[in-house]
Amino acid sequence: QLSIIFGERELGLAGAGAIGLAAIITQWTDRADAVITQAMYPAICRVAEQRDLLFEAFAKSNRLALMWGVPFGVGLSLFAGDLIDHVLGSGWDDTLVLLQVFGLIAAVNHIGFNWSAFFRARGETRPIAIVNVLALTAFVVAALPLLVSNGLGGFAAGMAIMTAVSLTARFYYLGRLFPNIEIARHVFRAIAPTLPAAGAVLALRLALDAERTLEVALAEIAVYVLITVVATLVFERRLLREVVSYLRPAPQLETGTP
Repeated sequence: QLSIIFGERELGLAGAGAIGLAAIITQWTDRADAVITQAMYPAICRVAEQRDLLFEAFAKSNRLALMWGVPFGVGLSLFAGDLIDHVLGSGWDDTLVLLQVFGLIAAVNHIGFNWSAFFRARGETRPIAIVNVLALTAFVVAALPLLVSNGLGGFAAGMAIMTAVSLTARFYYLGRLFPNIEIARHVFRAIAPTLPAAGAVLALRLALDAERTLEVALAEIAVYVLITVVATLVFERRLLREVVSYLRPAPQLETGTP
């Protein structure tokens, strides 16, 4: 709300609209995480005092959410220009950098995104409050002044700073809750399936240097989605098999006639 208020004050209605649009689009990255975390929350509460099971629930639920969040965010950044050219229209040209940065922010911010559910389940809400206050402070100190001084590009940079502060604090508390967590490994595993897909799209653009027509954009999107799906199946096949097994109905036990 502060971003929209200050955006309208400094950049007019168009600035507020640009910020609102970027926020609404990137919120789609949260959908999978919300569904998974809400579905698992009762189970999280039941194992709240068992650190090994709690960590397993955290790692697997976050990996499932990242299968959607990271490809969507990176895809938004890669195809933001095409979204403006072929869907939104030239009136939104000024939002290009904002959409690109917000896409990457949404992808990175999804790493450990559901961490607060695990602290709530343990009745430890102080870390959540501290992280939120730090994020708000970074927003007021960095994002708002950069919005005023450098417009939408400055606001995007300020939001990246706020995200870095939030992630640092989040990982600090996750490290205290799960001392054996390997942050670097967790981060790499989250982004690994998206790397070959993004690399393939960038390589195609460099090799072909084609005009950005709708057909070219759709072809690149198809390549991106296909490689992401294949890479996800390769990297996360065990987890996906496990999830599928949970979704299967339990076998019915046959009972004889007494």
